[in-house]
Amino acid sequence: MVAIWLTVALVAVLGVVSVHNAFSYPAAGGYDAAEHISYAHTLVEHWRIPKRGQGDYYTPPGYYLLAGGAIKLGEALRLSSPEHLGQLLNGLLAVGTALLLIGIVRVLFPGRPWLRVLALGAFVMIPVALKTDAMFHPQPLEMFLATLAVVLVTRLIRDGRYPWWNALALGLTVGVAQLVRSAGLWVFAAVFLALAVTVVARPGVRRPAGKALAIVTVLGVLLPLPWYIYLGTTYENPVLGRRGAPPPAQRAPATRGAVSPELASLVVPLALAQSLSYYTSGGLPESFTHPYRGALPPRFLPVLYTETWGDYLGSWSWGAVGMPRPQMSPSVNRRLALQSLVGAVPTFLALAGCLSLLALGLIRARERAELLAVALMPAVALAAVFYYASHYPSPDGDTMKGMFLLPAIPCVAIGFGFAVDGIRARAPRLGFALIGLLLLCGVVSLAYGIA
Repeated sequence: MVAIWLTVALVAVLGVVSVHNAFSYPAAGGYDAAEHISYAHTLVEHWRIPKRGQGDYYTPPGYYLLAGGAIKLGEALRLSSPEHLGQLLNGLLAVGTALLLIGIVRVLFPGRPWLRVLALGAFVMIPVALKTDAMFHPQPLEMFLATLAVVLVTRLIRDGRYPWWNALALGLTVGVAQLVRSAGLWVFAAVFLALAVTVVARPGVRRPAGKALAIVTVLGVLLPLPWYIYLGTTYENPVLGRRGAPPPAQRAPATRGAVSPELASLVVPLALAQSLSYYTSGGLPESFTHPYRGALPPRFLPVLYTETWGDYLGSWSWGAVGMPRPQMSPSVNRRLALQSLVGAVPTFLALAGCLSLLALGLIRARERAELLAVALMPAVALAAVFYYASHYPSPDGDTMKGMFLLPAIPCVAIGFGFAVDGIRARAPRLGFALIGLLLLCGVVSLAYGIA
């Protein structure tokens, strides 16, 4: 009973904070906010997709149709900043995602209510989710659709019946997700892999599971295909719209310690033109002492981590357009340093939990294949972010934002809950001490996520 009330309380807290942030955080302050707002206006006022050079022309129109409609509603209501309704849409999507997360845990772990509380608590406290949900940005809609896809595929695999209408709903979800952000492609990949492993590992349901996989694949390809054709015929890349970084031979000479162009082209073309330490460095001690742009050199893991738990790029607590204190100060630096410190233990536990779920899902695929979608989402997301950062390098780390991981954050939260609940069950004293520490971390992070 206590777990139920805590679950309700956490959802309520998320709802209150999300609505507050939608109207308190300046619409122009988010990631590429001006471009996203311009896209929405262009789409609903002129019914066309922006051309090259006009904002995020390479982004699918799904979110902007909804957000543009929200802006029109705000104008009809004579709001001083009608874009806030687009932000409110994202706040409501955050609450919807939390409810879907609860659904996933109930499917996978029906007899473990505290795992549900822990997973939901992790989702509520991670700053990258709170701050992105407050922005005028398509990623929260992508997160909602990704989580919905995980709910559908885990139920499909768990039940083992594979009715065509469930497969149809799953196929529509992964297809529509690709019409919101390019991240929908790796959501489709995670769902596809989970079903494919099930087909191989469970001979008894191979035929119905194979049919479900075929339906999901066809819809996941055909629904976004017109968009990919548009990008491929109009611009350079049929998925991302933009040409990637030039081949290693066309770049500036490699710095000391960099991988040779020949080896880079053999291993992962374009990906290792930077030095290997660029992708493996932890950025210590700056990741914990000065975790912001200008003080912490842009490296893959440090930027991804500090943007997930803090504000490396300055779009939330410092540097954001319209914020009352837009400059870095010693007090802001101390708060960012605290956030980096607070995120260390939850990150370690979440990684441990996700790896455990992946190992369990693969080793016991016949009995627990339904775990695979949750376990694969963070792994595929990290690979996708690595691909994007390496093919579209940015001198300030803009292409390594933690926001790109957002569709996988609910699954990361479930991995966190799995790890902590496992410790609590096996070592109650250690578990409760750990939960006390994590509760303190959660309060600190939640306070940081309030605009």
